[in-house]
Amino acid sequence: MVRPRFARIRNGVQTMTVLACGAATLAIAPAGGASIARLPAPVPAVSEFQFLTASQTPPTEANCFSVNRRCFTPTSMRNSYNLGPLYAANDTGRGRTIAIIDSFGDPNIASDLGVFDTQMGLPHMCGEPGASCGSSAPTFQHVYWDGKTVVKAAPAGSNGTGSQTRNIWALETALDVEWAHSIAPGANIINVTTNPAETLGVQGFPTMMNAEQYIVDHHLANVISQSFASAEDAFASTQSLMSLRHAFISAAAAGITVLGSSGDGGTANSSFTPVKNPTTFPFPTVEWPASDPLVTGVGGTYLCTDPVTGTSVDVTDPPANCQNQTNREVGWIASGGGFSHVFARPAYQDALPTGSTPIGTSWCTTPLRVMLRAGSAALAGTRAARAGTSSAARRRAARNGPPWSRSPTRSPGTGWG
Repeated sequence: MVRPRFARIRNGVQTMTVLACGAATLAIAPAGGASIARLPAPVPAVSEFQFLTASQTPPTEANCFSVNRRCFTPTSMRNSYNLGPLYAANDTGRGRTIAIIDSFGDPNIASDLGVFDTQMGLPHMCGEPGASCGSSAPTFQHVYWDGKTVVKAAPAGSNGTGSQTRNIWALETALDVEWAHSIAPGANIINVTTNPAETLGVQGFPTMMNAEQYIVDHHLANVISQSFASAEDAFASTQSLMSLRHAFISAAAAGITVLGSSGDGGTANSSFTPVKNPTTFPFPTVEWPASDPLVTGVGGTYLCTDPVTGTSVDVTDPPANCQNQTNREVGWIASGGGFSHVFARPAYQDALPTGSTPIGTSWCTTPLRVMLRAGSAALAGTRAARAGTSSAARRRAARNGPPWSRSPTRSPGTGWG
């Protein structure tokens, strides 16, 4: 049931995106961003991941079972959601472009994506090392919005808050890019990375919104996928949040779909960051941008299909939530959702009958194989759901301008992680 005067969101998508290396830098003036004195730091929503192997060979199901997970491949995921008829009808996302927004970046993303595609039997993208760039090949491009950064872990004994843990952002990026391509293999991908280092109290959100504004203004994508979020109540004021919506308003006017992860903490979200050990709000909260009526909030489930074939329900293998029951999917209690404290219920929710179940859920806590230079990882969380949803949206998006056409640059070397 949707309460009057409040917008309801359900579930967040945790995705990990693979960043592209060696791309162009856009030195563009900010578009519509206001000077904001106090903003929460956007953080990657990576809640579930296990490093499994340093090999470029994907982990086996036995590897995944050993850490209480079942791991899906592109084939089993597609079968789980019956995507075959779409592909048979040539509905693969060809001619469409998705922009994936992340902090920092991963200098090995292009080669990571290439290894992932080889191991998973996916078509390669123009922009991967050595990949063909024929007229029919989808393109992958990494764009640095405000300069390159080095992706690395914090030094031993670091006393920082962890808000700029760039290797975790790299993991986030690997999931987004690799699995967006897995679900929409014909679509182009632009990975736009920003450097949200704090300057005079102004943190990453303004830069991210300015990057999205540029994408909208120049018709570079049909879908914008966001891998960051913060609790609405972490902003200093409602106005400080509202000042960041300019890209969403422009995207809605241009017919561009914008997706956001609703988070992996249920209704329990943290207060202002970066601080060490931030406190949890003592009342239910939701995360923005997913709570915004102009953004589609995406969340997740446990996917309980056979991880090898995807064609039947598997009630035997891990995790325990899928065992001894008969459903293909089971809701994840930690997926973000609730009622906005900022936005009134949008008109498009007025027609929902009492007792309606919010839509937009997808395989939130379903571990996916992701490749990084360090090795193989099994990843899960609401971001995984958003990666798949962005691909589905991209396949259906109306074209609002030319696809990204900048010549992609290539990066050397890859690995799994």
